[in-house]
Amino acid sequence: MKRIKSNTGNKAPVRVAITGTRGRWAGPLAEILEAHGFRVDRYSRSAGPGIRNLRQLQGRTARTYDAILSMAWPNVPSSCVKKRALPLAGIKKILSSLSRGSPPKTLFVLFSTCAVYGETRPSCPATERSRCRPKGHYAAQKLVAERLVESVAKRHKIPWCILRISNLFGIQHPTSVPQGVIPRLIESARTGKTMVLWGNGRAYKDYLHYRDLGRALVKIIGGKVRGRFNACAARSFSLLDLFQKVERLLGTPLKTQPQMPKPWDVQQAFLSHAKLRKAIRWTPQTSLDQGLKEMIRKYRGRPNSSFR
Repeated sequence: MKRIKSNTGNKAPVRVAITGTRGRWAGPLAEILEAHGFRVDRYSRSAGPGIRNLRQLQGRTARTYDAILSMAWPNVPSSCVKKRALPLAGIKKILSSLSRGSPPKTLFVLFSTCAVYGETRPSCPATERSRCRPKGHYAAQKLVAERLVESVAKRHKIPWCILRISNLFGIQHPTSVPQGVIPRLIESARTGKTMVLWGNGRAYKDYLHYRDLGRALVKIIGGKVRGRFNACAARSFSLLDLFQKVERLLGTPLKTQPQMPKPWDVQQAFLSHAKLRKAIRWTPQTSLDQGLKEMIRKYRGRPNSSFR
């Protein structure tokens, strides 16, 4: 399989466009791609410093990229309640632009979610062939987007890749939002504040470090890898396991206040990454323990900091 190397001399850089670049994970993942010699352009519905307007990513412009990463709405569980709609019109316009190539060469990568499977069992981890039973509006909308991409891409022979991503972790981000349990746990332990806990702590989740996803993206883009893949650690931990790890690393007990679990929150997430591992010779390298240690070490270096 083709491997990406740092661009030197007269070698043309691999060009990548990222949509939804104001999201939590677009920046860190873009930095990983840039560190591997990729040229990354960032797009959003509203332009800003270093960010282009999404309307510019149409027509010939879209076809100048080696890959377009559709990262809009990458991880917004609260939208399950708000009933927001995934911006499918933007995806349709980009795919329409790519279809005019002869033949289309730009790889279109959709960031989806492993939540499309709904509840899964440890005895039968979800694979890409597993039936999808999304519990909430967010996961259901992602499944609609998947079907749109696959249908249009196959019709016009556009290279496509769908990544069903588990729970990413590894960066500090605001704790004022409901999603992102790890930063909230760390801040709760540091400040002594009580943390709201959905359910009884026995929900099992799969946690994938963002650097491992970045490594996978490098190989997927470089090899123009096509298909649908689970991007996950293939190892699940309960929230109680997570609490104990944070308590042990910080040496501080956590205070939690239980609440009824959200109706859309998956309680049993057990996943397989065998297909992606085989396709790009990839395995996650950063364990949950290692990732937690790194986050806590960085946080301790800023004693007066806050995630908010």
